[in-house]
Amino acid sequence: MNGLPPPAPEPVDARRVRVGRRLLVAFAGSDYLRRSWSAALRTALARAIARHGPDAAASRVTTGNLAVYAAAERALARFSGMREVVLTSSGYTAPLVAAQALAPDIDGVWIPADTHPCLRDAARLTGLPITTVSLSKPPPRTDGRPALFVEGLGALTGRVPPLGDWLAWMPRAGRVLLDDAHGVGTLGERGRGILEHLGVDDARIVLAFTLSKAFGLAGGVVAGPRGLADLVWKNSSLQRASTPPAPAFAAVVPSAAEWMTRHGVLARRRLAAHTARLARWIPDVGDNHAGPVFLLAPLSTTAREGLRRALLQAEIFPSFIRYPGVPGDGAFRFAMSTSHTAGDIDTLGRTIANTRARTPSEWRLV
Repeated sequence: MNGLPPPAPEPVDARRVRVGRRLLVAFAGSDYLRRSWSAALRTALARAIARHGPDAAASRVTTGNLAVYAAAERALARFSGMREVVLTSSGYTAPLVAAQALAPDIDGVWIPADTHPCLRDAARLTGLPITTVSLSKPPPRTDGRPALFVEGLGALTGRVPPLGDWLAWMPRAGRVLLDDAHGVGTLGERGRGILEHLGVDDARIVLAFTLSKAFGLAGGVVAGPRGLADLVWKNSSLQRASTPPAPAFAAVVPSAAEWMTRHGVLARRRLAAHTARLARWIPDVGDNHAGPVFLLAPLSTTAREGLRRALLQAEIFPSFIRYPGVPGDGAFRFAMSTSHTAGDIDTLGRTIANTRARTPSEWRLV
């Protein structure tokens, strides 16, 4: 009645969930490196809760500005390669905070039609004119100060936008707000996300990402050039009035960021190998697919139920979602993780390929 699906099945380990009496391999969620299952991370977090408590209980402009937040921001600046970083209460609020910070210095927002809802909310929060653009075409000509609000690695599709083209098209006074929640941690040798993956370094970019996916923690991040933090604290009422992430989570960020830089490379290589392995079963995936996510939309109830039954028969949880941006009446979203085996990937790929082959016109790869 409230629009929510039934309660999700409980995970029993890093790769399986329990459905009734059955254990099924799950390709769901966004814990791509399965850091939330790390015994070392869980132990560190438990110790941090005992020391720092579960809640700052105040905004950082009052009595909530604990030392662990500044330490976490310094560590994330080193990790991301950005000059300044500000922690936000969540990954969803990170682009909203960034948008408020940038609003006085821009004239309007350009936003692609299929952008994540957090960026749409961020655009509306600026109170500025919003123009819908297509990433496959040059933007409108302007001598003003537009800002492109764009998703990095596609949360639903695993695809990469033509960011380099758009930076070449943008005027010097323009800005780019890049929400790379699904790319940071999963792409790049150091895990810096789509910017590292594409080799992009541009002072016009403000980066937003989350700690609740590849990092396995909680909280959001806004990162960018020198002066960004002052803009955030001066212009963002959302940031000033928000309670920050739990201090225990902030306390473990430095060690988590160090792991991501020094040891995450092997995890990312494993994740990339899994992604490439599944792509061999889905040959129409395209060249701009780089992330560990595939979205497959059935065009009929018959097709949907056919794949659902086939997945269950293969001992795979059928991760069918209805979410903003998902086409039609929902789609199957399959997310790779480092906990999966090559056999898991091949079983999933074979099941998808065989089902699509029976009714090829009933499927849309998004």
